[in-house]
Amino acid sequence: MNGHTIKTNNMIAAAVVFTLIAVFLYPDPAYPLRPGHGFSEGRKHAAAVEFWEASGIINSSVLAIKELRSEGGVDEEKVIQKVIIALEVQLARGVKTPWLHYDIIGGKSNIVKADNPEETMWILTPGLLKRIKEAAEERGISFIADVHIMVEEVEEDFIQRYIDAGADYVTLHWEGYENKVALAEMIKFIKAQGRRAGLAFNPDINIDGIITFVMINDFQDVIDLFLQMSVYPGKGGQKFMEGVLKNVTKLKTEFGPSALMEIDGGIDPSTAPQAIGAGADVLVAGTAFFGKGEQGKPELENNLDAFIGTIRASRANSGL
Repeated sequence: MNGHTIKTNNMIAAAVVFTLIAVFLYPDPAYPLRPGHGFSEGRKHAAAVEFWEASGIINSSVLAIKELRSEGGVDEEKVIQKVIIALEVQLARGVKTPWLHYDIIGGKSNIVKADNPEETMWILTPGLLKRIKEAAEERGISFIADVHIMVEEVEEDFIQRYIDAGADYVTLHWEGYENKVALAEMIKFIKAQGRRAGLAFNPDINIDGIITFVMINDFQDVIDLFLQMSVYPGKGGQKFMEGVLKNVTKLKTEFGPSALMEIDGGIDPSTAPQAIGAGADVLVAGTAFFGKGEQGKPELENNLDAFIGTIRASRANSGL
C-alpha cells in the first residue's frame, strides 16, 4: 500500500467486510457487470430488482466470520471456505448471481466514527478478493464483487488495486473527501475502468447535499449505487438507525430508475421490512446472516431462510 494514496496518520489496516448479496433476477438472466450490457438507455438497473419472487436483496457481511479475528492473524483459507459455503447456500435457495460486498476500513477518521474501531480491523488485501474469485470460479460459481472503500482521500492507484483483484462495483465515501471535486474525479475514474460506481454516506448526512452533488456533476446516469449507512462505520452489531430511511426514500424518488439503493447497518429480519418499505434494494447484514456462534452450513441456511421469510411477508403485506 502506498502511503501517498491515503492521507491518514494511522497505518492503514484495510479491514475487509465481505458481503454476499442475493440475486438480481433481471429479464436477461446473465446480470451485466459492465455499463451498458443488456440495459436499455436510461434504465441501467431495470425498474424492479427481484429477490426470488420478492423484491429485496440480502447482502450478508462476512465481517462476522470468526477467522477474521484469530490471534495468529487472518486465516485466509478458512475465510475463503466460509465465503464459498455462504455462496453455495444462497445458490441453493435460488440465487442466480450472489454478490460479495468487500468493505475496506482504514482506521478512525471522518468516515469511521464508531467507538474503538480498531476492534473490528484486520489487515486484508486485494489479494484475498482475488483468491476468493479464483476459488469460486474453480467451483463454477460467479459472483459480483462490490467493494466499499471506507478510507480517506484514496486515489487512482489504490482503487485500481481492487479493480485488478476483480471488483465490479467500487463505492467511495462522501465523508472521505474534503474536496468534492476530487471525489467526482475518482467516480469518473471508476467508470472509465468499466466498473460500476457507488457513493456511500453516514447516518448524519444532509441528503440534499448528495442530490446537489449528483446534479452539479451530471451524475444522474453515472452513479450506479447509493449506500446509506444506518450505523456509523467501524464496529459490528450496532443498533439500526431508522431515521435514515427518509434519505433512502428521497434518493429512490430522485434516482431510482438508474441506481440501486443499498442500506448497511443493523439489518436483520426485524428491520429488513422497514428498509424495503423505504425503497432499499440491497440490504447489508453481517451477524444476522453469519451469527455469533457456530457458522456452519445449517446455521447459514436457517439465518438466510429467516430473511427470505420476512422479506416475502413484507412484500406481500405491501401488495408488491
